[in-house]
Amino acid sequence: MPRGARPSSPRRCPLSRLIENKLGLRATQRLSYGGRTGYCSVLSADDAATVAAAEAEPSLFALVEAWLERTPFLEWTGTAGRGGGGGDGGATSFSFWTHYRDAVEAMLAADEASLRGFASTHSPAALEGHARDLAAQRAHFESLLDPEKYASSMARGERRLSHRAMQAALFITLFQREPGLQLPYRLLSALLSTDEQLCAWRARHAQMVHRMLGAKLGTGGSSGYSYLKATVERHRIFTDLFNIATFLLPESAIPPLPAELRAKLGFAFSMVQTPRALASAPGSPQASPPPLRAAPPHPLPDGGGGNGGVCPVGFH
Repeated sequence: MPRGARPSSPRRCPLSRLIENKLGLRATQRLSYGGRTGYCSVLSADDAATVAAAEAEPSLFALVEAWLERTPFLEWTGTAGRGGGGGDGGATSFSFWTHYRDAVEAMLAADEASLRGFASTHSPAALEGHARDLAAQRAHFESLLDPEKYASSMARGERRLSHRAMQAALFITLFQREPGLQLPYRLLSALLSTDEQLCAWRARHAQMVHRMLGAKLGTGGSSGYSYLKATVERHRIFTDLFNIATFLLPESAIPPLPAELRAKLGFAFSMVQTPRALASAPGSPQASPPPLRAAPPHPLPDGGGGNGGVCPVGFH
């Protein structure tokens, strides 16, 4: 763009708005463009129709939220007599939210105990500051753990994912090393990278406009650089996923999952196994490699390689 020229009017560049709508940016989340009501008002009639149609369709955000809400194992009951981890051989119940809340309470209690131990070595002012920080940390965790407080934060626009979806995203992130959760975690990471790259693009665009135009107004009626700079934070889409890092706990502070649940989240979950092998969990006395039932190879068209129509690696 020649130095001194104004940035392209949104009337000629609806693609970014189309992409944002497909990803899930809400119309109410957008900054007002030059005081206009409705961001489509600055587009041509054809472009406005295309962008509005994309807004009416299910966005990637909505699809991911619905997918997270279907995450299994957040509440789970093991099979009685199948090695659920109980000494009496009975069924084992597991609630991730109870599991996580207990870990948070144990961590905060340990921090409070450490603070009491500083009474003889720290000044009253320092102790008071640490106490305020600890109280703020507890309140922050409670805003996630308490359903009513979480709903209030959603009503204020501070959070967007449903409580159930947020629980699932936290579960996937905390236990990302389990084989059954590695692909879901990679999907969440890809969403973060996509949002991050969009933010970086907006920031570079704003810097370019500032360098070329200074504080001139944009052709569409915006404030130019100031408007573009503000969109870097305001137009983020997967902010809830970024904020999950705030609620992660040290690995040593997270109680282990029940043995049978770990087996379900392992590679054994998708293998053809005997019931005894499926009940065995990694780290248990029976944790030898599970035997697989032999299965006849499936026929394949003989492409002339002389394999007789049999899969060369034995897949069925």
